[in-house]
Amino acid sequence: MKNIVALILIMTFSVIAFANVERFFIGQIEVSRQDFMAVDSTLIRARENYTSADTSIYTITPDIYAQIDSTTHSGRIILTRKSDAEIALIDSLMNAYRSESAKLKSGDILPEFTLNKYISDGRDKLTRESIKGKVLLLNFWATWCGPCIEELKPAGLPSIAILQ
Repeated sequence: MKNIVALILIMTFSVIAFANVERFFIGQIEVSRQDFMAVDSTLIRARENYTSADTSIYTITPDIYAQIDSTTHSGRIILTRKSDAEIALIDSLMNAYRSESAKLKSGDILPEFTLNKYISDGRDKLTRESIKGKVLLLNFWATWCGPCIEELKPAGLPSIAILQ
């Protein structure tokens, strides 16, 4: 009988000690699972999942056009879209520091540029004239971006990206 009681105690302790705890964050603020799941995905810049031995942490980083709001819904912390005035201010600040090429829209004429090829093979640099009438795919990666790192693996690089 003592062995059965000891076994039950050990099993109970194991379940409690190694139970997976989930914690949810919007920015630096811990929120309920309900608030976390209710966030509009268009307001999210990035998601991060971290799992230690007994805890899974899920974090949402707000987009620059979103803000953490705890005043609209009393007792709840949610992510909301910034006001039109705040968005206009953000856009004006970003546009003030953008180069002309960063302000291009669909249908605009590509400005003059020079792009060194990633392979030093003695060929000329790429220019607007040298690619005229051709499709050019530019894909920018960041070292801190998980999906970007996956794209850098050989299986993720599309064959059309290789310049001939």
